[in-house]
Amino acid sequence: MTAVASHTKGPAGHQHRRPPHKAMLVPRSEMTESGTIRWFDGSRHYGFIIPDDHDSADVFLHESVLKKYRIRPDLVDKDVRVFYKVRIQSNGKPEAIALALDQ
Repeated sequence: MTAVASHTKGPAGHQHRRPPHKAMLVPRSEMTESGTIRWFDGSRHYGFIIPDDHDSADVFLHESVLKKYRIRPDLVDKDVRVFYKVRIQSNGKPEAIALALDQ
């Protein structure tokens, strides 16, 4: 019998489900930036945030960040307010690495 990725073998060879992935929660106080969603396309798995500091470049937002923080992609529509943490990618462009919706 082959092991399935979402299962592990227990002491007697029985398969047990792994516990569900826990969302990584970052307190809003650590979200250093705020802005609004310019667009997000679930079929392309990414979108962009317009920073409140309009002099800055748009911030890349990948679907993996939504999954990491358990945010449903259908909630990330144009003009939705967000708080986020940013890092600079190797290509010099900003990327959101943490995200919270303004509710």
